[in-house]
Amino acid sequence: MIVAQVFFNILIFLIILSILVFVHELGHFLAARSLGVGVEVFSLGFGRTLWSRKKNGTEYRMSALPFGGYVKMTGEDPTSEVSVESLSVSFALKPVWARMIIVVAGPFSNFIMAVLVFFFFFMARGVPVSTSVIGDVMPDSPAFHAGLLPEDRIVSINGEKITAWEEISPLVQKTGQGPVSVVVSRKPPVTALPLAGLLGAAPHHFRRTIEKGPLREVALSVSPRKTQGQNEYGEKKSRYTIGIGPGPSLMVPGGPVAAIREAVGQTYTVCYLTVGTVARIFKGTVSARETIGGPITMARTTGAITKNMDSDLVRTLWTLFSFLGLLSASLGIINLFPIPVLDGGHLLFFVLEAVFRRPVSLRIRELSTQAGMVFLIAIMIFFVVNDVIRWITGL
Repeated sequence: MIVAQVFFNILIFLIILSILVFVHELGHFLAARSLGVGVEVFSLGFGRTLWSRKKNGTEYRMSALPFGGYVKMTGEDPTSEVSVESLSVSFALKPVWARMIIVVAGPFSNFIMAVLVFFFFFMARGVPVSTSVIGDVMPDSPAFHAGLLPEDRIVSINGEKITAWEEISPLVQKTGQGPVSVVVSRKPPVTALPLAGLLGAAPHHFRRTIEKGPLREVALSVSPRKTQGQNEYGEKKSRYTIGIGPGPSLMVPGGPVAAIREAVGQTYTVCYLTVGTVARIFKGTVSARETIGGPITMARTTGAITKNMDSDLVRTLWTLFSFLGLLSASLGIINLFPIPVLDGGHLLFFVLEAVFRRPVSLRIRELSTQAGMVFLIAIMIFFVVNDVIRWITGL
């Protein structure tokens, strides 16, 4: 049973990866075709060819290793010879702006896919709306000692109205160690009394009457405590906290305009956090071992999502769908990093060509490509080894 579950998780992950790669390479393919560049091979995967078919001058392949894919364009390799008949469709002979569009089309397709995935997710499930309802109160925290309770809704802090959870922390940081005046809206306590028969009402009617009683506002004074925590990038930061956690966001039907706005925002957030995390890894403020996961970690995440598929199929499928959008946005932004071999490396060469009005020398491109390949192989080895260590240690 466990072995079957592992194979199932791997299969689902490979399907997700294949979709991402197909969309990415399809972007390159369509851009090349629309700009008059010949496409010799469109392959999903690397290595030995498992299936192929030639149509309109392009050989379509399914290859043995599904971790990637590629589009081979006519004249893309500057060291290869191009026949006289193919000069008109050679990638290398197209204007630099056309080559830039073709290179960017792959990551752009991943961004479009991410936006569409998130759009359909928010249309079906609703748009998340943050509230100021407390979900958790940490034991022995300032909030605990002040009398704050789960399900309290924070109305104001130091006289400033609160409508969303994100508004709370800045006001706490602004106050520092001084006492924070917190006003919460609280449900009145419900006391079970055996009076239903005497009142002439059914028990469930009596309970509903009590639960729908008026909310009351309670003013409390909380003294924040300076604690060591982590921000969204995993960096260790000292900040003032009162020891509360948010309740679940509400999923509210918002229509197509709200859904597309939320989808674009979600895609931007994924890209922003990805770039920020990588930048902080190079700065040394966060640990790559703790913040970055490779294929094994992603497969484990897929397994964690599908674990409850039998009990809640619809929720699992929608979670997988949103995971697909997250990975698509991440793949798009990572491919734009200025590393030779990646799309961003090719784009960098074309930008330099446009600025200096001449192509980067073949020797520099070859050396850069070799260095980029070595770097990516080293990164992949690190990912796999790190994934195995985290798997064994249960992180």
